[in-house]
Amino acid sequence: MSISNKEYILKWIEKSKQEEDNFDKFVYGFFALNAMYSIYYERDERRAIKALFASSLDNHFDEFRKILYTREFDYFCNRPAIKNCKFNPLRDDPRTRDTSEYTDYLREKHPKHSNRAMLMILYQIRCNLFHGNKSFGDMNDQEIMKNAAELLLRYNLILAKDL
Repeated sequence: MSISNKEYILKWIEKSKQEEDNFDKFVYGFFALNAMYSIYYERDERRAIKALFASSLDNHFDEFRKILYTREFDYFCNRPAIKNCKFNPLRDDPRTRDTSEYTDYLREKHPKHSNRAMLMILYQIRCNLFHGNKSFGDMNDQEIMKNAAELLLRYNLILAKDL
């Protein structure tokens, strides 16, 4: 990874840390994550995110385990699944209509499976936000973004250590 890409990533993480608006904080954080997983991109973003996580898991196992016991992580363990707002019943696998397939993994609190599931939930939130299905005025979306932005920052701070 080039120095300029590392600096780019670290600047987005810093901007995310300083941001007070949770929607902006999440977007800036996702810019950083996207730049980190782009080196693993072959066919789709979900696989690239999983590959990035897998590359860092052994080096930062204890840090990833700590995330499982944060208030933000518990928020997603105890709330309904996040809908896939672009789900097409004629084209898509029914398991992709929401993030419910990840709920059991979250609750198991396994450093590998639970964190990977959370990253997939954060990706679904990103898809819903970027494709126009999250609203500033909706209190449920505000709460989702508050917790998602904080979790994304935690993940980015760990993943950036391997740059």
